[in-house]
Order: sequence, then structure tokens, then C-alpha cells
Amino acid sequence: MKQQPTNSEIYQAVNELRKELVTRDEELERKVDSTYLRIQVYEAQIEPIKRFVFGLIAIAGAAFITALMALVLKK
Repeated sequence: MKQQPTNSEIYQAVNELRKELVTRDEELERKVDSTYLRIQVYEAQIEPIKRFVFGLIAIAGAAFITALMALVLKK
């Protein structure tokens, strides 16, 4: 017959599992933090370019509407 594990063996196994879970949790937290930092850096680099492009689009749109109004009012 198979021998039943003792309480100390069960305690050791649970303790090892707890340590492994804590280690994995810390590793996952480090990965999430590094990913978040990379996203923040990317957004910080993209934001000025995005504002510049949106500004150009706004200027082009305003010029188009002004030209369209000039054509409509000329007739």
C-alpha cells in the first residue's frame, strides 16, 4: 500500500508552492511594470508628432473651408 504523507511533508510542499507562487508573482509584476514603462515612453515620443499632424490637418481644413466660402460668396 501507498504510505500517507506526513503533516511535515505536506507543510513543506505547501511552503515550497507558496514560495514559487510569490516568485512568479514578483516576476509577473516586474514584466508588467517594464511593459507599462515602455508604453509610457512610446506615448511620450508619439504625442508631439500627433499634435503636429493634427495641427496640420486643422490648418488644411480651415484653408479648405475658407477657400470654399470664397467660392460660394463669389457667385
